[in-house]
Amino acid sequence: GEHKDNVLLDQGDRAPREERQKYIDTLTWQSIPYRGVSKRVYELFGCRTGVDAQSNPVVLQFPYPNGRTLNKRLDEKKFFWTGEKTREGFPLFGMDKFPRGGKAVTITEGALDTCSVVEAMGEYATVSVSSASAARSECTEARDYLNSFDKIVICFDMDEPGQKAAKEVARLFDF
Repeated sequence: GEHKDNVLLDQGDRAPREERQKYIDTLTWQSIPYRGVSKRVYELFGCRTGVDAQSNPVVLQFPYPNGRTLNKRLDEKKFFWTGEKTREGFPLFGMDKFPRGGKAVTITEGALDTCSVVEAMGEYATVSVSSASAARSECTEARDYLNSFDKIVICFDMDEPGQKAAKEVARLFDF
């Protein structure tokens, strides 16, 4: 029922995996422009919008190349993961969409931020960490990929966790 779905989503990633997947399976899926990002950019990244039985868009999905999918609730800032990690060495959202090497790569702190940068700047290499707290370990895992670019632009949130993570990630690379 509706109440159970709300309880599930309030628990976010602490809800049992089967419950999260069951909720996702109740939705129908399409690409819908959201927050200034076009359908074309969402399709580039394989993002989908989950629509409930009342035709309300309720979840935006960001597929990570390691096999997991980040689900963003559209009514408030809550996220939950679905899927299993099936691929090592691909921790960053979008890194499967842009070949190694080239002039520059931008790293954002969120998948929606990556989509927004590509919408605004065009299709040049832009990837995302899953969170400020995971940034250092994910960028360490993706270090060879990131280091293949001439320039690395770190574009994290201006809050304290984001700025701390930006400094930690910057230290992973030679200037």
